Amino acid sequence: MGGHIPDTIPTLEYGWNSYIVIATRGHKLDADCLLAAVRTDARYIGLLGSKRKAVLVSQMLKDEGVPQDRIDSIRTPVGLDLGGRTPAEIALAVLAEITQERYAGVPRSTSRPRA
Repeated sequence: MGGHIPDTIPTLEYGWNSYIVIATRGHKLDADCLLAAVRTDARYIGLLGSKRKAVLVSQMLKDEGVPQDRIDSIRTPVGLDLGGRTPAEIALAVLAEITQERYAGVPRSTSRPRA
């Protein structure tokens, strides 16, 4: 089934409030999914992975003729830097970034310092 994901992405409907996060098991599948995702109207595209992967995938997108502004809009590595490392913490960081994007929020604490 994994090889069919890049073929499935363009078949779905995307709009101003669509968010895509790519998190696969390999660089090639990530790249293929990302190439399909940048050709949609999704508002947000995020790629889970290292900064090294981001550079490699960015170059691939350039080679495929993807406009630089679309490449620059990809969130990679995806997620707010909350300091977490477990899968659950990474998922929380990704959802926090999507929520921030959705509501145009500014990262800040909502708590008040104790006296």
